[in-house]
Amino acid sequence: MIARAVVGLAASVLLCGCGDGAATDDPVLDDGARSGAIVVSAAASLTESFTTIRDDFVEEHPDADVTLNFGSSGALSAQIAEGAPADVAA
Repeated sequence: MIARAVVGLAASVLLCGCGDGAATDDPVLDDGARSGAIVVSAAASLTESFTTIRDDFVEEHPDADVTLNFGSSGALSAQIAEGAPADVAA
């Protein structure tokens, strides 16, 4: 049950981060990040699930730029607290 909730949440976040595709160029934000890029930081135990979600999502949205960052929850929390980019933390 929890795994389904995590997968559903991740898919929703990935979909929300993609916009409508109306822009023809790839604007860069003030911090240098691309507006269509999504960075997901997730616990190492979610590697298989999030990799599958990302692969399925990119297959349906070939212009999507999804970066996965896996590690221990403590290390990921520290990275994010220190300013590492993360649109999704799981």
